[in-house]
Amino acid sequence: MFNKNFSIFFIAVMLANCFPTTAVGNEGIILNYVKKSHIERNDEGAPQNITYAVSDKITSITSSTETIFIDFEKFHLYRADLENNSCKNYTLSQNGQSLNQSSNTDFMSPEKMKNLISSFKVMPTEENKQIGEYSCLKKYILFASDLVHSQMVIAPVISEFGQDFTESSATCWVTTDIAELDRLLAIAQKRKNIYEDNQLLRQIDIVGLIGLLQGIPVDFTVKKQKEIEDYKLLSIEMTSKENKLFLPPTKCGNLQQDEISQPEEKYH
Repeated sequence: MFNKNFSIFFIAVMLANCFPTTAVGNEGIILNYVKKSHIERNDEGAPQNITYAVSDKITSITSSTETIFIDFEKFHLYRADLENNSCKNYTLSQNGQSLNQSSNTDFMSPEKMKNLISSFKVMPTEENKQIGEYSCLKKYILFASDLVHSQMVIAPVISEFGQDFTESSATCWVTTDIAELDRLLAIAQKRKNIYEDNQLLRQIDIVGLIGLLQGIPVDFTVKKQKEIEDYKLLSIEMTSKENKLFLPPTKCGNLQQDEISQPEEKYH
């Protein structure tokens, strides 16, 4: 006769295998890229490894020279300069404080200028290519796309979150073959309102870029005026949220709020 207790034990084992004790929501994702930068018609610089660590509430971006730590729960972006051992803190806009809500009608106002630089347009193609194990589709992104209607001779530059933004374009080879994509798209959707209030954040946070592309960029090139940046995906993996990459940089974590530098936006 079939043993009833064995049947219950067998079902319990099967359920345990199907539903691991560590929920996916409690895990983070690590994306490792290699970046090469060069000025048009000049030799490439030394390659630089860039690590993106992503969880529900955090994106950290680590290179050999700095760490960018974005806290989507507390609405702060920290930039830790690893060479100078310094930290700067920037507050993210929130609660629907979108750039498009500005009532200033002056075309050259900072708000209008930021609106122009923050605009973007995604242009998919039908061109496919196999890159390693991934089947990829070619897509273009034009950042500051509304500048084409502004009749400006020279593209303006604005500084926000500690870096300069201007007209640029990205050529991306995008895949949907990676298992972690669904989780990354779900995180992008959760951050949708924050991206809408902080449009330029999509050019810093890899999750914002993935949300625009609806896929993971395996190979992409960004052109900013005469500067060219090439990125190639090296690896992607799940990790525990206990990973130290999800902790604020040491220099930033030791500072009190009033000790952290909070630079103002600058417009050129």
